[in-house]
Amino acid sequence: MQAHSPVPVQAWEDEIDLRQLIESIWRRRWFIASLVIAAVAAAGVLSYFVLPPRYESSITVDLLVPQATELGLNPAVFEALATSNRVLEAMVQLGFLDMTPDRVRGSIAVSLSKDSRLLTVTTRAQSASQAQQLAVLWYEAFRQEAGAYAQERVAQRLDVAEAELAARESMYSAARDALNAFDSTVMLPVMEARLESLQAELVEAEERLRTLTQSTIPADEARLQAIQLALAEQPQVLGGSHVMVVPVDSGAGVTTSDVTMLNPVYLQLSQDLASTQTRLVTNRRSAELLATVVAELPAQIEALRARLIAYREERARLEREVNALKPMVDEARAQRDTLLALQRAADAAVPAVVSDPALPSAPVAPRKLLNMALAGFLAAFVGVFGALVMDFWATGKGEQ
Repeated sequence: MQAHSPVPVQAWEDEIDLRQLIESIWRRRWFIASLVIAAVAAAGVLSYFVLPPRYESSITVDLLVPQATELGLNPAVFEALATSNRVLEAMVQLGFLDMTPDRVRGSIAVSLSKDSRLLTVTTRAQSASQAQQLAVLWYEAFRQEAGAYAQERVAQRLDVAEAELAARESMYSAARDALNAFDSTVMLPVMEARLESLQAELVEAEERLRTLTQSTIPADEARLQAIQLALAEQPQVLGGSHVMVVPVDSGAGVTTSDVTMLNPVYLQLSQDLASTQTRLVTNRRSAELLATVVAELPAQIEALRARLIAYREERARLEREVNALKPMVDEARAQRDTLLALQRAADAAVPAVVSDPALPSAPVAPRKLLNMALAGFLAAFVGVFGALVMDFWATGKGEQ
């Protein structure tokens, strides 16, 4: 077997000897102890006699307010408002504090719960009563400014709603005036009645023309021809006859003379012929006029119908505008009324207090015992390090 080679002496000398360290620390124990005692004493003097005490008082408010949600005041807005200049300035004015808003801000800490419902504000001061007073002042200022901020938000939205309502009412009024002006100018019922009258007139004219051309005139023409034939066969007068005439005032006797008499049949036929010719001329003239009317009325009816269609479309458009603007006006008015109700209830948008600020029984700072313990620990660490350095320094000089 191969024998293990011995560890060099120099390697042993280079390693740190724990026994030597402990001996060095023990030799300097009074030095280390004096540092610890001095540090603890200094920390005690500072904690008890130099550093001012710090008291804390907390207040918690509930941010879940229905009116605030309707106004758009979410927890983030309330959290930002809690330490805003307007709230801090209100605190200074309400409490007559001899502090600037920035100093007041340094005395306030704000925390929001995980569910963003509870807002906790912690105030710090050198006395318990002052810490509690700052918490009370904060809520008073916060309640005042939150209400004012809610009023401002409602006022801004109300101005916009009023302007929107006025604009929509103006548009609705203009549309309604345009519809009324159209109705008073165009008068569609009159035009519709005129169209119906023309259509009835056309139907009547066509019926009369058809009656004249297919019945009345052909019948009169046939009658005229028959009368003319009959009249040609009849003599105008009847044959001569003897008639005795006895004069009344005469004493003479009875005389006889020849008298010519018209044919009554011929006379009747002549009268029928004249009346038939007159009626035929009149009916033919009426047929010509009716033919002209029948030819012209369709164009008039179509033109009037086209105008009616255009006017009806225009009126329907105007009526659609009125009907479309009416619900818009109602919606804007309802929104305005809602904002007016919110404005009256804006003060109710302030978060309510869940936990009132209590008078602290003891300061939270300075933590005297903790400060003294930390000072003693640091002093011990520095003392050990210093003892080792001094021992190393002394050993190095002895070797020289």
